[in-house]
Amino acid sequence: MSIDPLISALDNPLRIELLNNLTLGDLRVQELSEQTGAPMNLVSYHLKKLKEAGLVRERRSIADGRDQYYSLELRSLQDQYLALGAALHPSISIDRSCLPAVEIIDDLDPGVLFLCTHNSARSQMAETILRARSGGHIRVVSAGTHPSGVHPLAIEVLEARGYPVSSLRSKALEPFADQPFKYVITVCDRAREECPVFTGAAHSLHWSIPDPVEAGGTARERRRVFEAAADELEARIGSFLIAAQSEGE
Repeated sequence: MSIDPLISALDNPLRIELLNNLTLGDLRVQELSEQTGAPMNLVSYHLKKLKEAGLVRERRSIADGRDQYYSLELRSLQDQYLALGAALHPSISIDRSCLPAVEIIDDLDPGVLFLCTHNSARSQMAETILRARSGGHIRVVSAGTHPSGVHPLAIEVLEARGYPVSSLRSKALEPFADQPFKYVITVCDRAREECPVFTGAAHSLHWSIPDPVEAGGTARERRRVFEAAADELEARIGSFLIAAQSEGE
């Protein structure tokens, strides 16, 4: 893998700042402009360069097609980082399987709330994965603005990966609206537009993830879409745990 795109992409302080701002969640150009203090057109230009280097991606909002959310390309970032290390010195080359496991965080009380529209797939998978990855040390719940039951394919995919599924159920948002959470994370563009402001939340984040429930095609094709959502959530949650741990240090 060529390391030139990574070196070129990071040869600008604003691009590094944009990557840092996308560490925990997805943002629109306007939000990144507000956070960095750079004009929107300049932010757009540098996001384009980061996208060309395979470091960020954009997704059109399913809630408002005029909006685009930008997020980190976590797998590409990791691959390019390891390739850069190997190019600098052979001893820095690290096989992905040898990367250290995420340490358990036990100081995120009062916890994490995942939100989506129906609390049927994405937020259920996120809740289950984070609870398992933290060893149960993080209080994590999920809810929906219009709960409709857990999708069978979400259960099937989680169970196949070894996650516990016996207690999964769809939950309405209202019982959690007045509870304090350190992180409130929307995993659905529509939920981000509809959910109330959680005044007790220290951090409100957004992960723009396509709804696997809306996938068409054969049973195998639909299953692959659920698998892709689970893959993305596992990657994001691994990154989230590391970033949240660093923030608390």
